[in-house]
Amino acid sequence: MLLKYIKLNNFRQFFDDSIIFSSDSEKNVTIIMGQNGTGKTTLAQAFTWCLYGDTQFDDKIILSKSKIIKMSPKDEEIVKVEIGLIHNNTEYSIIRKQKFYLDGNGTAKFNPAEFYVSYKNEGQKEWKDELASVTVMNSILPVELSRYFFFDGERIVKMSKEIQKGRSKEFSEAVTSLLGLRGLKEALKHLYDSPNSVIRIYSKSYDSSSNAELQDIIFKIEQYEKKIEELNDRLSSIRSEETLAQEKCEELKEKIKAHEESIELMKKREKLKHSLQNIENAKKLGFDQIFSKFNKGAQAYFAKKMIFDALKQLANSDIIDKGIPDVTEKTIQFLIKRSECICGHKINFNSYEYQTLNNLLEFIPPKSIGNQISQFLQACKLKYELSESLFIDISEQYKIIKEKSDDSASIFSELKTLDEKLKNMDNVGQLQQKLISYEKNIIDLQKEKENKIGELAIHKNLLENAISKRKELTLKDEKNSKIETYKAYAEHLYNSLKIEYSKKEIESRNTLQNKINNIFKHIYNGGLSLSLDDNYFVDVRVTDVEGYDSSTETSTAQNISVIFAFISGVIEMAKESKDDQNKILVSEPYPLVMDAPLSAFDTTRIKTVCDILPTVAQQVIIFIKDTDGLLAEKHMGNHIGAKYELDKNNELETHIIKR
Repeated sequence: MLLKYIKLNNFRQFFDDSIIFSSDSEKNVTIIMGQNGTGKTTLAQAFTWCLYGDTQFDDKIILSKSKIIKMSPKDEEIVKVEIGLIHNNTEYSIIRKQKFYLDGNGTAKFNPAEFYVSYKNEGQKEWKDELASVTVMNSILPVELSRYFFFDGERIVKMSKEIQKGRSKEFSEAVTSLLGLRGLKEALKHLYDSPNSVIRIYSKSYDSSSNAELQDIIFKIEQYEKKIEELNDRLSSIRSEETLAQEKCEELKEKIKAHEESIELMKKREKLKHSLQNIENAKKLGFDQIFSKFNKGAQAYFAKKMIFDALKQLANSDIIDKGIPDVTEKTIQFLIKRSECICGHKINFNSYEYQTLNNLLEFIPPKSIGNQISQFLQACKLKYELSESLFIDISEQYKIIKEKSDDSASIFSELKTLDEKLKNMDNVGQLQQKLISYEKNIIDLQKEKENKIGELAIHKNLLENAISKRKELTLKDEKNSKIETYKAYAEHLYNSLKIEYSKKEIESRNTLQNKINNIFKHIYNGGLSLSLDDNYFVDVRVTDVEGYDSSTETSTAQNISVIFAFISGVIEMAKESKDDQNKILVSEPYPLVMDAPLSAFDTTRIKTVCDILPTVAQQVIIFIKDTDGLLAEKHMGNHIGAKYELDKNNELETHIIKR
């Protein structure tokens, strides 16, 4: 298939624009450059809308907004996209158009799109009706295959993951079609591999009306075949469920690995919270000590000025020291009356001792408060000394509390940062539980699969024996004998074609594996190789470590290189299959239409991709932003046959300019 042109009328921001694609065998690259927002993706989507009636736009109103603004309720506008192409040496024009109008509320509405295919037949252009046009389009490029030739950078990343994990059977179907094996596969389906195949119809045509034993055998065969079909369906479901569970396990493992940091962050968070609690406890203890000291020393502290003044006034009083602590008038009178001091010294009447004791009566209670003042002074001195240390003690304790508060604020700030990080992270514990559940599910599925495989083997053996018995019985009847003979011819043809298909399929798969390996090594220069299984799913293996041969996980750059190598290898084989010497495997090469493909690559691989694409594909059409476009021009210069630029007039209008 070779694309000749695309014409757009009122398709979103394109009013009346067209592109003529380079179809030169050497200069087979067409580049359409534009800044982001100019309409590169819109232009790429115009292909899928025209060919298959679908787009990835959320807004299904594809009529130009600029046109809608100018429309009146009775006005109508037509959106039309036309693509010209050559397929199997026949020129086609693919046209899809859709009528838009405004309802009474000024809302844009549309009629169902119309789809037509025309082709030149002996110089005349013939048109197909819509149903026939869809059939023709599917014969040119089925929609399920189009995803391999019309794609963007985001889809490349998605496909690169799918193709390595066997998520879709489409790969196998697509490759067999593209490599020219579809005809053989359809023949096998016609003969046996479908419910209404020739052999199955023959098997239902036996006449058993007069033979009870044959009736019983035919009934058993039907039951065995039904059971085998059920077992195969269940095995297929088990494999799908197992694949899905394995994918979930891989996804969860990746999440757990990616969020291992959250475990450390949680540990750090708990440690910080513990430190914060210790700080709060220390602060509380500090405040308790301040309150305790304050309660004990506040009275003296606030009376400090009065105590100081009192001490100052009493310091020079001569009565303060004359009293004897705890000695009262009764004590002195007792000593005088006894005429003997407590020390045993005699006190004679009118002696010095006698006069001294009588004089002392003037300074001791109840005649004098000198002694009480003396005691008061001692108490004041003690309280004054205590009040001196209260301020220092409280100041030092408050300083400690202030430092703890600063530490607390710092921890709060760190905790807030951690909480923001953890808010966007999955709970690793929950992920682990899900992983365990899926791993158990895989084990259960594997056990069930083993049981079903054993059961399937038993029923296949029963079926084989029943078919042998049926053959023995049918050969005894002339009519049934003919059916048996016809069926035997069909089975022989089926078995012969199946052997040929298997042989060609293995040859094609090995050839494809070699091609994608060569391309992959050119794109990604490393110690990795690719292998294909029976379903064409890719396994990436390490090859540059001596004694080590095992599958390995790949990086994003390697994944993208894998899908590019895969698609490039398929395209190259499809192009080679047009060789007349290989008539049994004939397919049609297809162009590559890519929206921003280089954005998925690092700069070191853009050059290798640019080198490979023009050589493996019959035609390359790239919608690309200006910066990548300059790189593409630099590396594809000798292969570029046409260049266009998207000129954005405003948010609603873009024009295509040929450079």
